[in-house]
Amino acid sequence: MTSSEDDAIYEARALLGEYEQFLSGKAQGTMDAYLRTVRHLIAWVAQRPGNEGQFQPAQLTQVTVELYLVHLEQEGLSLNHRARVKSTISNFANFLIEEKGLLQRNPTRGINLPPVPQIASGELSEDQRNILGSLVEQEGNRCGSTGGLAPCWL
Repeated sequence: MTSSEDDAIYEARALLGEYEQFLSGKAQGTMDAYLRTVRHLIAWVAQRPGNEGQFQPAQLTQVTVELYLVHLEQEGLSLNHRARVKSTISNFANFLIEEKGLLQRNPTRGINLPPVPQIASGELSEDQRNILGSLVEQEGNRCGSTGGLAPCWL
């Protein structure tokens, strides 16, 4: 390894250590997830053509983040996961902007992922309750027509 590669590794580790301190008010699980995501991002960026195995904060551009999110999608990672990754990158970028002065703009700004599908709530509207009640009543009448001798599912 050359001394410039050693320096780059040292700088990336020092930056991660400072970022960890920046996260110190968060829950341990959140800190671990953020750091794991940022380490993966840094390694991915360093391996991109032209980066010569090194990460510099200036390499963290909107195009780079978009390519990284596409990479994660191609790896089969869910939309929920990619949304969390984007949020983590945004947090890391804020650290690089506010604490270190190494970026001018958050590279996640303007990147839109498709909305995460919402899971239907367990609550029914009044119309849905009325329809369900009618269906249950109809089913009950059909079962009742057999005189109770046959199960409803027959």
